[in-house]
Amino acid sequence: MGDLHARVLARLDEIEATASATHLPFRDHWRTGRKVGRTLYATETDTEDGHLIGTLDSPALAAHAATFDPAFVFRALAAWRRTAERHTPFDEDEIDTACQRCADGGRIDEDGSRLVWPCPEISDLAYALGIDPDGG
Repeated sequence: MGDLHARVLARLDEIEATASATHLPFRDHWRTGRKVGRTLYATETDTEDGHLIGTLDSPALAAHAATFDPAFVFRALAAWRRTAERHTPFDEDEIDTACQRCADGGRIDEDGSRLVWPCPEISDLAYALGIDPDGG
């Protein structure tokens, strides 16, 4: 279980590398075309068409791609990294590993015991990143 934190950080690195590999000027905000919603542009303003990225099969796909553009991904990565930095494992004793932040806060689980690793925040972050928190 102790490697869950390392797996989360590695996945964040993978996502960042993918977003960073997007060639300039495509690393800013993306939006759909004004007339035909299937076209996708990289632009710094809403008043110009910008750089054509491509045409997708439907306006819904273009809108989805524009919503999760590289600018969004970089903001999300920053937030996810802050969460991972706040919730780090430490060996409380010879037996249990706990979350540094959750254990310091005195948080307890539903059964009244102190939270052990992984804490709910890291488990949720792992799940959102496509990692099975239980290691399966």
